[in-house]
Amino acid sequence: MAASCNQLRVLCERRLEDLNLVVLMIDGIHFGGQVLVVALGIAESGEKHVLGVWQGATENATVVKGLLEDLVDRGLDRQRRYLVVMDGSKALRAGVQTCFR
Repeated sequence: MAASCNQLRVLCERRLEDLNLVVLMIDGIHFGGQVLVVALGIAESGEKHVLGVWQGATENATVVKGLLEDLVDRGLDRQRRYLVVMDGSKALRAGVQTCFR
C-alpha cells in the first residue's frame, strides 16, 4: 500500500512541460462513493500519459478546475491549443472553459 501511495504521489507531482501534449482527455469515474476526475494526455508522438487524478464528492467544476490548475502549475502550457476530449458533463466543460480562456 505504501509503495502504491508513493507511486501515485510521484505521478501527480511530476513536471509536464517536456511532454509536448496535443490532446487532453478528462473524465470522472465513480469509485467507492466518491468521484475521481482523471486527466490523460496524448503527446504529438502518440504516447499516452496519466497527468493527474483529483478526488471529489461529485463531478463538479471546482474539482475539474483544481485538477487543471494543478496541471498548469506543473508545466502544462495554458496558451497552447489542445484537443480536449470529454463527455457531455457540464461540470467538465465549465472547468475547462474557466482554465483555458
